[in-house]
Amino acid sequence: MRHVRCLGAALLALSLAACASAPEPAQPEPAPRPPELGPPAPTPPSGQLLSEQGPYLPDAVLNVCNMSVSNRPATDAEGRVSGFAPLIVVNNEVVLAAAPTNAACLSSGFGLRNGRLHKGIDLQSRPAGMVFSAGPGIIREVDVRRGYGNQVLIEHGAGVFTRYAHLEAFEPGLAVGAAIGFGQPLGRMGRTGSSTAIHLHYEVLTGAMGARGSFDLEPSDPLSWPAYSTSGV
Repeated sequence: MRHVRCLGAALLALSLAACASAPEPAQPEPAPRPPELGPPAPTPPSGQLLSEQGPYLPDAVLNVCNMSVSNRPATDAEGRVSGFAPLIVVNNEVVLAAAPTNAACLSSGFGLRNGRLHKGIDLQSRPAGMVFSAGPGIIREVDVRRGYGNQVLIEHGAGVFTRYAHLEAFEPGLAVGAAIGFGQPLGRMGRTGSSTAIHLHYEVLTGAMGARGSFDLEPSDPLSWPAYSTSGV
C-alpha cells in the first residue's frame, strides 16, 4: 500500500511540473499492471515429503543419565558412553543412527533386566524430545502394542529393522507401507504402554518377519554395532 501511495505522489508531482512549463498538462502514463498471479504451486503429498531426508542431525556424544542405569555401558570421566558412534553399520550394509533423538541421555542399556531381556536401549530428555527415523526404509507397523504403547517399526533392507516405542503420539502422515527417509519425525517421547517415565525405547532388529510379525526378529544392542566411516563401510 505504501508503494502505491508513493507512486501516486510521484505522478502528481510530475503532472504539476508539466503544468508550469507547458500550456497543456502532460498526461501521465498509466502505471504498469502488476503481473497476474497464477494458481499456487501444488503441495507435494505428505507421503512424498516423508520419503525425503528429515531435519534430524545425530548428536556426536551420548551421556548416561545421572541415575541408576541397568546394563550401564562404560563411560569416560564426564559420563559419556565410551566409543559411542552416532552412526552405525548393521549387517555390513545398513547405516543407522545409534540414538535417534537429540539432547538425550541413556537411562537403560541392552541386556537382562529384572530377569528378562531388555531388547533395546532407553533414552530420556527433558522436555520430551522428538524421535526420528534412524534410517531410510519402509514403515511396517504404526500401532499400539501391549507393553510398547505407541510404536513404529521400520524396515531398512538387508534384514534390518528398527522399533520406536512409548511414543506420546504419532506424527501426521505415518502409514504402513509408506517410504520414509532418514531423520523424519515419528513422534515425541512418551510413557504409553508399560512405562514408568517419559522416554524412547529404541530397538535394532535383524532377520525376517514371520508368523509373529516383528516378534520373530532378533534384537541386538544398538551400541554394539561398528561405527560408520565415510571412508567406506
